[in-house]
Amino acid sequence: MTRNSENIAQLIERLAFQINATTFIEPRYKKYGVIFFQNGKRLFFKNKQLNINISSTVSVTKNKFETNCFLSHFGYCVPKGKTFSKYNYDIKRNRGVDDGLKFANEIGFPVILKPNDKSQGVLVCKVNNEKEYYRIARKILRKKEDILLVEKFYENYADYRIVVLGDNIISAYQRIPLAIVGNGYSTILELLEEKRKEFEQIGRSVKEININDFRIKVNLINKKKTFKYIPLMNEKIILLDNSNLSSGGTTLELTDKVAEEIKRLAISITKDMNLYLCGIDILTPDITKWTDDYIILEINSAPGLDNYAYIGKKQKDYVDNLYLKVLNFVEKYL
Repeated sequence: MTRNSENIAQLIERLAFQINATTFIEPRYKKYGVIFFQNGKRLFFKNKQLNINISSTVSVTKNKFETNCFLSHFGYCVPKGKTFSKYNYDIKRNRGVDDGLKFANEIGFPVILKPNDKSQGVLVCKVNNEKEYYRIARKILRKKEDILLVEKFYENYADYRIVVLGDNIISAYQRIPLAIVGNGYSTILELLEEKRKEFEQIGRSVKEININDFRIKVNLINKKKTFKYIPLMNEKIILLDNSNLSSGGTTLELTDKVAEEIKRLAISITKDMNLYLCGIDILTPDITKWTDDYIILEINSAPGLDNYAYIGKKQKDYVDNLYLKVLNFVEKYL
């Protein structure tokens, strides 16, 4: 839900009216529809996804390993990683789960484990040792066709999302992982419950903070803490290693502060990947300063446009502006 309790279909319907376009919204679930522009163009959408990219490219970007392969070919820095399967079915290629552990030892723990074809940070987990590796690998490889991606963990980098539309950066922000800050008397569990209430008050889904997420428990175990621990005043405890907003992350708005070289890098990636709209997740020390010390973590062909950088009317106006830019781009260029 957006800040004023609209769903995305309602938001798009309202914005389409502002540019003299009409819409048809599926009447039962009201989650998908089509926009009819005055010039005869049409744009279909589903939930938060505005499908303006070419389907064959979208298919590639859903596969993280394939995406990294292309990005590397084009000369961009990507995480060091390999894919592994549930079974040691191809001994010559060394792609079984046990081979994944060997690779993890080669690049050094901790490493990142993630499903090769999921989005929004689903099951992305930092693992620190062999026991954790097998535990998380089993969760990811639930089906025969599932693929495990093992990647190097890059320390001392900040995590940023840049959203590109055509030749322009329309949004950029730092992604900050789910964390709590102690007040000296509340437990971690109580502080998490308070954060869930804060999310509800500003229009974010409380489901984004899943107290039963096994990754939180693993993180606390590694920190030698439990939900009953009472953090000291101003003691910050990071509960997840991934920074996705869908798992409780927050943002720091930086659109107007991105270094020009990084802007050009993001636009170049979008063009090389044959995309019009692209969310680029980049690890770098500071997005406001150029350095060739960066890693393109992932790209997203259907990036969310509600980044929670603000609250109240300012957030509503921010989100409206982003969606309007996309609609105007489609009408003018596609």
